[in-house]
Amino acid sequence: MADRITELEGELEALRRQFELYFMGIEKRPPNPEREAYERRVRRTPVGKDAVSRFRMNNLNQRLLVLQNYWMRTVRAIEEGTYHRDIAKADRHFKEGKAAPPPTAAQSAKADATARAVGDEAAAFLAQMGLGPAPSRAPLAAAQSASAPPPAAPMRGAPVGMRGAPVDAGRPSLPPTGRPLATSAPPVGLRGAPVG
Repeated sequence: MADRITELEGELEALRRQFELYFMGIEKRPPNPEREAYERRVRRTPVGKDAVSRFRMNNLNQRLLVLQNYWMRTVRAIEEGTYHRDIAKADRHFKEGKAAPPPTAAQSAKADATARAVGDEAAAFLAQMGLGPAPSRAPLAAAQSASAPPPAAPMRGAPVGMRGAPVDAGRPSLPPTGRPLATSAPPVGLRGAPVG
């Protein structure tokens, strides 16, 4: 049992190094498959009956939990663009004048065409699903010059229908229980007093 725990401790250290290589940018993908396989091995390892092996296994589990939290926090920071190593690297490159050049006109046109094609494909899909017509691509000035004023937006907290339109206020709604609302409450008298 002691040999198995020692082996797991060495594997955890190797996994920690792999994650650090990913965080430094040397590896391009996080070692998630290795991490999942390691977690399965730890869960399947039986805990011995002696106090020393239980103590070492508990320490191993605690260390794994701490590293998992650290890895998740760091990966989230990398995805959000707030990871301190990436920010420091970008600042260093900016100070050295190695900032990325602005895109050329051809690159901008290609990016616009790709975005337009993806948007048209999504609009066609939504129209095919019956979720409304494809949105118009008219410029904002043309939309503002239309004679009809835009529909009023619902107040904050007002009920909104499926497509963002306000729910008809004249139509009674159902309470959460599914029973229709009562139009008027029956008269309530004082205790012991006759009603009517």
